[in-house]
Formats: sequence, C-alpha cells, structure tokens
Amino acid sequence: MAKKKKKTGFRLYTLLMLVAVLSGAVGLICGFTVDMVKYTINNPIKPLVADFTASEVLFGGKTNIVGLELDTLNASPLALVALVMLGAGILVSLLGTLMSFSKKGTATRVVALLGVILFAVAAILMLCVPSNFAEVNNLVQEGSKDDLLSTKASAGTGALLVVVTAAIGAAASLVDTIVG
Repeated sequence: MAKKKKKTGFRLYTLLMLVAVLSGAVGLICGFTVDMVKYTINNPIKPLVADFTASEVLFGGKTNIVGLELDTLNASPLALVALVMLGAGILVSLLGTLMSFSKKGTATRVVALLGVILFAVAAILMLCVPSNFAEVNNLVQEGSKDDLLSTKASAGTGALLVVVTAAIGAAASLVDTIVG
C-alpha cells in the first residue's frame, strides 16, 4: 500500500498567519501615525481636548495645550514597549508563515502560540498607555464630581486601532494554534 503524500503549499494555517502579519502591520503603521492619547479637561464652560500624536507619546517633545505651555513632554515607555511587542508578534507570525510552507506540527503551533501571547500583550499594554503617559507628564489630577475641573486621559484613535489590529492578530494566531 502506498503512502499518501502530504501536500505542501498554501493551507488554512498559512492564511491565518498571513492575516496576523497583515493586521499587525496595519496596527504598527497606525501606532506610529495616528493620535495616540486624548486628554480631556472638563470645566463648567466647555471641555478642552488635547490630542497627543504618536511621536509625542513615543519620543516626547514640546507642545502647547490650549494656552498651557509644556516645555518638554516625557515619553511613555509603555507605548514603545507595546509597539515593540506588536512588531515582535509580526515577526513571529511571519516566521510561522514561512514554517507552514515546509512542515506542519508542534513547531508551527508553538510559534503561533508565541504570536498569540505577543499580540495580546501588545493590545493590553496599549490600553494602559494613556494613563501612563498622563502620569509621566504630571497631567493627572485628582478630581471628583464636585470639582470644577476634572481631567481624563483616554486612548486616541491610533491606540484603539493598535488594540483592534493586535486583537485580530491574536485571534488569527490562536485559531492557527488550534488548527495548525
């Protein structure tokens, strides 16, 4: 009886790893180009909103918030770690894609599982970036409902896009771990 020859080539887990790579790449591009932190100062007249770009959050710099001059913004180390983790997830998923062309087995599952971990950690860290950035720059003020001024740092569009694309990458890698 002849052995069945396994097909090598394009498979479902190869497609899933490519989805993880592409979603991670989109997240990395959005992380470096779109506003990352939205800082709101609520006052009785009109809320003041300041958007901080990715370069200000990642590397620091000088900025002006509605008449408030901040000579130097401190960089948020958490943002850089999150984007590095996202980049590592992309590289691991790319490695998994290349490995899936030649063989299927434990090695591809381990690589996919590593991709899940890296993408998930990147998404979680990116959700923590706004509060970390506000704390590093002393923008956080204690406020309650009775105070006239209260402040809030929230995730900007870029951070939310990174979280969504990292979650897609993690989901694709997880399915790849199960299927592969």
